[in-house]
Amino acid sequence: VMIDNLLPVGLKGLFAAGLLAAVMSTVEAALNSTATVTAEDIVRHIRPQTKDGTLVLIGRITACVVIVLAMLWSPYCGKFKSIFVVINKVPMMFAPAITTVFVLGVFWKRGTKQAALATFIAGLAVGLPYFLVDMPHDVPAAEVWPAIEASRVSVVEKWIAAPAVDMQPAIEASQVPQDRIVNDWDAMPVALTQAAIKDANLPADEKPEQPWTAVPARYVRAGQVPADKLITAWDVVPGADVKAAIEAGQVPAGWIVASYGVISNGWGIPFMMAGLILLCMCIGVYVVVSLVTPAPTAEELEKMGWKPPLKSITETKITGITDPRVAAALLFIVMIILYYLLR
Repeated sequence: VMIDNLLPVGLKGLFAAGLLAAVMSTVEAALNSTATVTAEDIVRHIRPQTKDGTLVLIGRITACVVIVLAMLWSPYCGKFKSIFVVINKVPMMFAPAITTVFVLGVFWKRGTKQAALATFIAGLAVGLPYFLVDMPHDVPAAEVWPAIEASRVSVVEKWIAAPAVDMQPAIEASQVPQDRIVNDWDAMPVALTQAAIKDANLPADEKPEQPWTAVPARYVRAGQVPADKLITAWDVVPGADVKAAIEAGQVPAGWIVASYGVISNGWGIPFMMAGLILLCMCIGVYVVVSLVTPAPTAEELEKMGWKPPLKSITETKITGITDPRVAAALLFIVMIILYYLLR
């Protein structure tokens, strides 16, 4: 939206190309990683004698399977409130366990391989059910009234719009309350006006010549308005109407809660907080299992453990401006300056 509305014509294409390149790079890295893990870490581990050509074929098949699964999964992404939620909630099934094993494995020498395996199993055993249970779905507002009273969700209802000449008979027949009738084009739900403009093949900034009328769909019975004249869309119920319904203790049948999550909205645990809880659980599993299993030997630590982080910085002399440590320090300083200037 920002690219479309804020950038001039020349830069729109450039930014779109950069965005697509970044997406392609991310997808390529994910496919390569999945193929490599399957071929090298699973197949070769189980069958060390497997030929390289066979491993390459297995990696290609794995990448194809992942692409097909991603295509089958993609329609469900629209159920989430934003792309930010998707890219954080999906990895949350396994990210806390991976983070725990990597971080504690580097900085805590007492960690064991049994603890790493137990952490992965426990993280996935809790993360996957959490993801499935909290999958967004639409529910009638009456079924999740406590979440509405706690202001954890937004209530939406279906609106219909049509040219006033076609809508008026239905309004009169259904005796729609006057305060529910919207005749002002600019006061109608944006989704309705956009759909009407698109249906009439008008430019985005133009209005239909004939007047239009919009009402909530629950007031008009199906078939009262000609189908070829009717436009429908969902819109958020005004806060004043929700408050009045709460005080009256009555929920209109047409109200629903879109993208409702049992845990995030019903229990009131945001997905970022759920990630922190899963991380704490994984840390607890890793520490407890490490303490009750045999500690790794000095030889195992020498082969698998990392050196202290500061040792890699101080064990050799700086050779000049081309030294990676100098380049990293300069980059860090530049980032601080840019943050100060652009904050």
